Amino acid sequence: MLRTKAVPNGDGSYKISGQKIFISAGEHDLSNNIIHLVLARIEGAPEGNGAISLFIVPKFIPDENNNPGKRNGVSCGSIEEKMGIHANSTCVLNYDEATGWLIGQENKGLNAMFVMMNEARLGVGLQGLAISEVAYQNAVTYAKERIQGRSLTGPKAPDRRKRIRSSYCRCAAHAYEHQVFQRGSARRHAVDGNSRRHLASFRLGRRAPAITMT
Repeated sequence: MLRTKAVPNGDGSYKISGQKIFISAGEHDLSNNIIHLVLARIEGAPEGNGAISLFIVPKFIPDENNNPGKRNGVSCGSIEEKMGIHANSTCVLNYDEATGWLIGQENKGLNAMFVMMNEARLGVGLQGLAISEVAYQNAVTYAKERIQGRSLTGPKAPDRRKRIRSSYCRCAAHAYEHQVFQRGSARRHAVDGNSRRHLASFRLGRRAPAITMT
């Protein structure tokens, strides 16, 4: 259930109050500012997923020269505990009447958010595929160098069937990710009207979730 709420300030901005969890790179000092995308329900909007809006909330509110100004009401509540990727700070973020601005139309936030999420899923899938590629290459090198076990006929090389199976899975993941990235490219570079772009967006949205599970 979404509990983050947005209250209009009367000047086109909103006061955002709530919490987000599992936010990658949610807090760091590698840049002058951090821009957050936040889903929230505008005060008075009906219940349900069809009434969620998307907001942009900066860590520092830009001044008249677009430089980071005063600190916004967003803070890191804690760092999530996880098994890997410790170089990326995955955070709990608290919003205490933080100033934010609406992206797109009111109550259409999920549509806009999943445009970004599908692209992020491609990146996560590509990262996993790269790790599996390195793991496979290291496994092949290890298997070729190490002679295991003893038998009456002498040392034996490891069973090739496991390596062949992992190679098949890796090649299938390569092909599937290539196909999905092709859909994303077709969506961005379609030149014959909106119909082809919408079709590519639909296909990308159907296939992108599976990328993170390959």
